[in-house]
Amino acid sequence: MSKKIGIGIIGLDHWYWALGSAYNIITSSDAELVAIADPNEDELKKVVNVYKAKTFYTDYHLLLENPEVDAVIITTTTSKHAEVATAAAKAGKHILIGKPIARSLKEADSIINEAERTKVKLMAMAAGPLPGDILMSFIEQGVIGEPFAAHCSLMAIPPLRAPGINEPGWFVDPLKAAGGGFIDHAVYDVALLRKYFDSEVERVYAEMGRFIHKEYQVEDHGIALIRFKDGSIATVESSFTASNESHGRKLIIGTEGEMEMVENRISIWSRKEPYKQRTTIEFRSPPPVFSRAYVEVSTPIPPFASLYKPTIDEFIQCIKEDKAPAVTGKDARAVLEITLACYQSVKEGRPVTLPLKTDVDVVAVLKGL
Repeated sequence: MSKKIGIGIIGLDHWYWALGSAYNIITSSDAELVAIADPNEDELKKVVNVYKAKTFYTDYHLLLENPEVDAVIITTTTSKHAEVATAAAKAGKHILIGKPIARSLKEADSIINEAERTKVKLMAMAAGPLPGDILMSFIEQGVIGEPFAAHCSLMAIPPLRAPGINEPGWFVDPLKAAGGGFIDHAVYDVALLRKYFDSEVERVYAEMGRFIHKEYQVEDHGIALIRFKDGSIATVESSFTASNESHGRKLIIGTEGEMEMVENRISIWSRKEPYKQRTTIEFRSPPPVFSRAYVEVSTPIPPFASLYKPTIDEFIQCIKEDKAPAVTGKDARAVLEITLACYQSVKEGRPVTLPLKTDVDVVAVLKGL
């Protein structure tokens, strides 16, 4: 495709991704922000005015009827993913869907099946490493040999329902979200580990609870021990319990060394040159495109905009070049199944082997915490 890809954003509920996506679309030379849809007209107009979408709708079905829209980014509550995504696929729009892909495997399958039937591209957020992932690059170079263990931890503050509103809203509603402090960010690390180890998950054991935010109807902290089919093991910890700012860490252990990523710094210890002495690499952020945008786009940069750029770039390019996305709906389903198995493990108080034989009633699990 030689023309710019026309993109519509559906839903401002997951505003972190919605605003980050809008900014990266308007700074792209290959795409344009055609429309945004959300039932809250007041909030919708504010976002449209800031990010200069060509039009807006309070009914997303009207956005799907717009012939200028080639693709949609779905950032509604998780509970609406299946409804919106299947409607988008039937309308012939390519889809980038929020994380996790759905609240249940049944819903995920309905999205994947409809996208396959209508032959639209289906890409998922937080479903695996994208081109340029730095840890994946070091693994592929053999810097630490064959990875066999990992420890991933993200301590996050509770999410905000909207910018500047210090309460979590739908993010802690078990009927609208897929879970709470565990799944909200664990999906990122689980998705990466599947590819870092190049292996599927065999079984999980997890513990979760409400430790600080006891008023929530979802867990605020969870830890899972994950065993992969190739024998690799990992711990994944994710929470809403950080005191005043979110912070995370990844430690990947291989047969020839280790590498640890903390924020934008990577430290490497290896038996191989040139890493026999501890080497620390610091990455600068934001990338050059945003420096250019300061001059060319008179729009405020939303939180974490640079983190969302690789996803938006990949989505645009897979449409423009008519190629399969680097992370697919099936990748997202696999990640969902792993994280749902963690909730099932909490319910049963024992390890759970994959694949799951039935869907997991997360709402019921959380009531038992």
